[in-house]
Amino acid sequence: MRQDLYDKYNELGINAVRRYLDREGYYTRVQENFKADIRSTKKENHEVEVKKTWKGGDWPYQRVYVPYRKKALVESGATFWMVRNDGKRAFVAPAFIVDRGQVVELDFKGKKEHFYSTPTEGWIYKEL
Repeated sequence: MRQDLYDKYNELGINAVRRYLDREGYYTRVQENFKADIRSTKKENHEVEVKKTWKGGDWPYQRVYVPYRKKALVESGATFWMVRNDGKRAFVAPAFIVDRGQVVELDFKGKKEHFYSTPTEGWIYKEL
């Protein structure tokens, strides 16, 4: 993992989601402690991931993959945000949608990892 790219996109995604949540009255704080990325004053956790390959328009894939290592966040009821690479749009789902996904093993650049593989039904768009 390139730390410089992680830092750039992680900050972009978290800031975009925080601005959206704050506008909606869900005042937030960043909580970068290997739990959820954002915690709102309404005691909700939000996990944010920027998809660098999502460059415009609608979600370009038939499925949404959430790392299985996020299982504790799924079990805690977190909301999952897949943010477009420009930070202007997100594909969002509550934990129960992610939890319905089949757990699959994928090989990513020679490293195998487990993911929740969910269909796009139940995910909704948010303009950030």
